[in-house]
Amino acid sequence: MALTTAGHLKNHFSLRQTMGADATNSDATLVIDGYENFFIKVKSFPDPSSGISGNIEVPSPLGNIYYKPQQAKTAFNGSASFLETEDRAVQAMLDEIKLKGGYFDAWLYHGDPDKYVNRKRLKKCFFEQPAPTQRDMQSNTEILLIEGDISGNYFGEIEQGNVQTLMGGY
Repeated sequence: MALTTAGHLKNHFSLRQTMGADATNSDATLVIDGYENFFIKVKSFPDPSSGISGNIEVPSPLGNIYYKPQQAKTAFNGSASFLETEDRAVQAMLDEIKLKGGYFDAWLYHGDPDKYVNRKRLKKCFFEQPAPTQRDMQSNTEILLIEGDISGNYFGEIEQGNVQTLMGGY
């Protein structure tokens, strides 16, 4: 038998509503400085945080231990993918960035540049392609993706946007 009642569930519902709308995973865009129009070609990327990412075990008397937090880490990395165009515009952009030293700065928007709740500043990022782009000659139902890993730094810089919520659609 469930322990929850309609009143109990109503309280949980009300509490969730006061905390704000739940974020949708796809409501984000990555905008690389100097390549602002290419945000529509980004399919996936990591969303970094500047929180504590580990603990340090500290020995104490009588065989006891306690933990203290590690320093906050500013580096992040994860997989990223871009939708390629027939004329290879995305690969050309990545090659151009590589020729300029390989690093770029970017904004990570919760929303898009025209309508966003907040945005995070990413610094000195780079995109690596450890393997060639994989093509499947039998698939005529998939978009060509350029996949790899993105690494960079996030120092907790976040700016409020021009809307309170993305609810109500774009």
